[in-house]
Amino acid sequence: MRSNFTWRISLLLGMCFFCTSGGSAEDTDPDPSLLPVLQKMLCENPQQGDTWRLIGRIYRSRGDEEQAVDAFRKALSIQDDNAAAHFDLGQLLYDTGNEKEAATHFQMVMRFAPESGYADQLVESGRVQRTSGMTTSGLEITENEQSFIRQVGYEIQTFDGADDLEQRLHQLDLQSPKSDRDYRFFMEFGTLYNTNVSLTPISRELRSDDSASAQAFLNPDLQWITLRKDSVRAGVLARGSFTLNERHQNNFDLASFQPGIFVEGDLHGPGQNQLIGRLDYVYSIDLLGGSRFGDRHSLTGSTTFIDAEANVLYVYLTGSMSDFNNDGMVPAVNSLDGLSLMGGVSSFFSTNLQSLPTWSLGADVEFADTDGADFRYTGVNLHTNATIQMSDSLSFTPSTGVGYRDYYDFTGSPNRDELTWRINGKLTWQCTEHWAISGVAGYNRFATDNANFDAERIEGGFVFTVVY
Repeated sequence: MRSNFTWRISLLLGMCFFCTSGGSAEDTDPDPSLLPVLQKMLCENPQQGDTWRLIGRIYRSRGDEEQAVDAFRKALSIQDDNAAAHFDLGQLLYDTGNEKEAATHFQMVMRFAPESGYADQLVESGRVQRTSGMTTSGLEITENEQSFIRQVGYEIQTFDGADDLEQRLHQLDLQSPKSDRDYRFFMEFGTLYNTNVSLTPISRELRSDDSASAQAFLNPDLQWITLRKDSVRAGVLARGSFTLNERHQNNFDLASFQPGIFVEGDLHGPGQNQLIGRLDYVYSIDLLGGSRFGDRHSLTGSTTFIDAEANVLYVYLTGSMSDFNNDGMVPAVNSLDGLSLMGGVSSFFSTNLQSLPTWSLGADVEFADTDGADFRYTGVNLHTNATIQMSDSLSFTPSTGVGYRDYYDFTGSPNRDELTWRINGKLTWQCTEHWAISGVAGYNRFATDNANFDAERIEGGFVFTVVY
């Protein structure tokens, strides 16, 4: 009896060595009678990734797909660079119709074992293909996997610092010492046609094509001062960002809830100059397609200087700590969790020209220290806009921005360093003091030599603005 058990263990160890040393992708499924032996081994030491993988192959041969998937996942939770387990799980997911997740595991096979029999079989089957000059990370997804979503980086609505200045200008009338209002409400809503709805303000993901949709959106921003004392004010914030896409793109429907608190104080300079210091804390809960995507804590310190001619200088620093539900199959490479910092300075200039009353110029720097090496970067951005007054009620605001991101720890090839730029236009009819309607159009671009991360977006539509 003992000799039989020893023989089986020897056979098992040989199989484990064969499976993990880059052997044939046509591995023979283990004898189902070995299942009790394998289970006993796991009872004695559950941290045996190859044993879990062999159990998964037995379950798959029996047609028990659910338990097979669970076993393969346990193998990968113990040894996330096990190319054989990635191959087995990817094949099973692909065969059961889950092609998107299967593509993730196929990528891991090509990353960890590009010269193995597993990689050869994937290439021969047409499920992946090698391209010249690519290294172990250089996988090009075939047409069957084009719908696979690839992570990109820490994106914001305009992909530079322009939103911070615009949001700051919306706050100015509430912050002014001359205003005794305890609340301010700003909201934008409308409809757009968006050629890449995967580039949401918070998704940090993209897919390169087939993600166009008509889109309704709502962006509210409410501030309520709950405490006033001399030149100091404090209160609560309620912000959000919401989109609703066509049914075929509803997995990108966005719901971002952003409650927070703030405190600010006024320092008066010579004459009518104002200096306002402010600290905001915001907690964000983000959902995509109705499922929780992640959350983050953000703290922003800022100073706003307003001179007697209504020119504005805005300086800020934001630190955010993000926690995403999905850290990828290899968190040390793919996880977006971690700290990001963004700071900058923007100026808003008033002129004496009736046709060009205002224009702005800003510069920002970014640093993302993610857990995953592929998404750590430093970046710099420049942005500018101008308001062209066409009549008392009609104005046109063109804007543009350009930036560069250095992904210094990226593990793949070719390099994914990005040149980011955008150009936008906004034609606004100011209906009343509180209401405006705008026609908008814009183009955003992420230009990189790495095809897996190259992306663009065109938007156009109508925006309604309410201010109280």
